[in-house]
Amino acid sequence: MTTAELSKARITVCIPARLRANLELAASLRGMTLGGFVGSALAREAASVIESEPIIMFSVRDTEVILKALESPPKPNRAMRKAFKTHK
Repeated sequence: MTTAELSKARITVCIPARLRANLELAASLRGMTLGGFVGSALAREAASVIESEPIIMFSVRDTEVILKALESPPKPNRAMRKAFKTHK
């Protein structure tokens, strides 16, 4: 394991007592600590969400082009003016 994998960070959450009891039971059934069980479940859920959501990655150059266009948008051409009138 790398040093980054071994380092730990703490999170604190408030949950209903009944949920904690269920988590403790589930952890013991798996032979895990409560923290290990919760961490494992959170990691699986996070991976699932990240995998299912679209992520758009831009290069530095792409980002600069987009920001420039937002800061100084080009004037509308004939097709854009026509589309705007049609939309109205």
